[in-house]
Amino acid sequence: LTVAHVYFNVSVDASGFGMHVDGESVWYWQAQGTTIWEIDGGPTWELNPGDLVFVGPNVGHRSTALTPRIGISMSN
Repeated sequence: LTVAHVYFNVSVDASGFGMHVDGESVWYWQAQGTTIWEIDGGPTWELNPGDLVFVGPNVGHRSTALTPRIGISMSN
């Protein structure tokens, strides 16, 4: 892994990126709070602290914060 981004929001009113794709594989680690993830129009996943999700390259996904959160996105 060569790139990491930290996502931090104190409000659930913050707008996210909506449904989008990344050109590389992404690992997302939920450090604090709770988010809902929708991956490629499939089922949704609730991520809680300590949970990790993998999204392959060019796969549509969206996350929605249910609580204030801290998360780390890692890719190569």
